[in-house]
Amino acid sequence: MTISKPTSTRRRTIYTFAPLLLLIACLVSINFVNWWTQQAAPISKTGLETAVTTPITNETIANQPTIPPTATADSSPALTTTPSAIPYNPPTFPPDTRIVLLGPPGDAAFSSKQPPVLYWQWPLPLDEDQFFVVHLFIEGTEVEIGTINEPNLGLYYQWQVNPEAIPTSAETVGWQIQLFSQQSDTPLLMSEIRSLSLR
Repeated sequence: MTISKPTSTRRRTIYTFAPLLLLIACLVSINFVNWWTQQAAPISKTGLETAVTTPITNETIANQPTIPPTATADSSPALTTTPSAIPYNPPTFPPDTRIVLLGPPGDAAFSSKQPPVLYWQWPLPLDEDQFFVVHLFIEGTEVEIGTINEPNLGLYYQWQVNPEAIPTSAETVGWQIQLFSQQSDTPLLMSEIRSLSLR
């Protein structure tokens, strides 16, 4: 049996494609080795191994333990200051300043159907937070019947007593005017107490 020798054309074809096939085989081998290395171990970057990352979800965040902040040597607790109430300083009046009752005169008699009108004078203008309080003293009980914060009779003050403020059984009623400030529960000044007779 005779073996035929390859022709020159076939030989040229083999010589042409053999290096190309060898190059393709080398590239495939290199890519396979790289892929296998990546699967086998993490890739090293700048000498430090980077861990395989996993997607972060809300559940992952919720399961993370909370770490309290570490106190440092120069850390100090926050100071909370509560504003202190400013003490009320009552105004100082001249020594002779007083609430002057003008009328009715003491022990004046009135009918229960026609209650009196009270008049008084104050020599100074009232501050924005000041006002007068009208008090009645009925059968040993002090009753507040009204307030006023500005003159209503020229430079003077007046107050019409409501008939319902005085019980029909009362025979004598005392009345007094007190000066107050909105910033204080105690009167700044008080007038004298005058009596009225009812019949």
